Amino acid sequence: MEKKYYIIITPFFPSETSFRGPFIYDQVKALQKCTDYDIVVFKPCSHASYNRGIRSSRFRDIPILYFPAKWTPSYIFNGFYNNHNSDEFIRSLESNHINIHDIAIIHCHTSSLGACGIKAKEINPNITVLLQHHDKDPFGILNGKLASWKFNARYRAKKNIDIFNKVDCHICISETVKANLLSFPAASPQETYKPYLQRMTLMKGLKPIKPKRVEVLYNGVDTEKFYKTEVNRESIFTIGCIGNFVSLKRQKDLLVALGNLYQRRKITDFRILFVGSGPMLKTCINLSHSYGIDQYCEFIQEMHHQQLKDFYNNLDLFVLPTEFEGFGCVCTEAAACGVPFIIPDNQGAAEYLPLTEKELWTYKAGDTEQLANLILRYYTTPTVQTYTFPLDITILIKKFIDNLTQDKSLAYNI
Repeated sequence: MEKKYYIIITPFFPSETSFRGPFIYDQVKALQKCTDYDIVVFKPCSHASYNRGIRSSRFRDIPILYFPAKWTPSYIFNGFYNNHNSDEFIRSLESNHINIHDIAIIHCHTSSLGACGIKAKEINPNITVLLQHHDKDPFGILNGKLASWKFNARYRAKKNIDIFNKVDCHICISETVKANLLSFPAASPQETYKPYLQRMTLMKGLKPIKPKRVEVLYNGVDTEKFYKTEVNRESIFTIGCIGNFVSLKRQKDLLVALGNLYQRRKITDFRILFVGSGPMLKTCINLSHSYGIDQYCEFIQEMHHQQLKDFYNNLDLFVLPTEFEGFGCVCTEAAACGVPFIIPDNQGAAEYLPLTEKELWTYKAGDTEQLANLILRYYTTPTVQTYTFPLDITILIKKFIDNLTQDKSLAYNI
């Protein structure tokens, strides 16, 4: 019996010039370890690139095949080109000599690319189409300059509703993502992010989705890349934070918390390492000056992914003060390196913490006083952080695939 194909369609995959999408690469590597499928990665590209002859590339040991796609600027009427892009994907399968009847699974990342999997399933009904959601906004109603325009927002949502009802299985990277997916056209009762709640008011009257199946698959860690090492480091208490400097990441909350500890508790034997860039960077730098803690802060705009293991191993504590995070891979990467993390509640990575430990490591997003108290507690009395789920991505992927293949309601050839 010939091998069956497991096709991954994603806009996120690393290259030699950009490491955007490392989790998808780790996922592919885990799938290779756990299954006998012939795994093939497809990535959309512009027609101009495709016409210049860019049809394939390679990142390390993983080949990447391209198909030409069209997108509207700033997500205006996102989904308008779904049929066009799906046809291009089918043509790319043919040009790469992949028989569509030899495909068992098509695993799509982002809602628009889910349409490509559905198009293939119309030709071969035995294909199982998976759609993975990486964001607490699974319907994509927040992004874009005209996202608040009601007609545009509802158009985009309706396009996604149609796709979501047709795929065989939704993969959510956390329970909090799943909750927002299934609560539509309302937000999850636990959701507190105001821009999302405001945007959901435009969705009133739309029909909820009727998914065939929804699974949670946490973003695990490649434990061959992230693990605890013995390093010679300074004794000073060191906190790390990684993330784009945008408003929802709320790095300013961490600076306020540390500023208060410095001014009120006179704590001076600490340092904080921020990694990232973005529009809020200058604001955060200025804030560190206003609290008088700029000498304890270091802002690192870029860091190669291969340097992260050493970065984590030089920390005492990792803090991600975000308020709208589907998961937060940086938290579990830190954990795999033996470094505990603090994160607001109702964020994906918080689900890794046992209920008995929630009050030690989570707080209400934006509550800088509570965040300062959590940091102070660990600073004065370090404790071991424990986890409810495995960190190893290979273990998580294997369990997911085993559950998927045991479901007789899905395609017979999985």
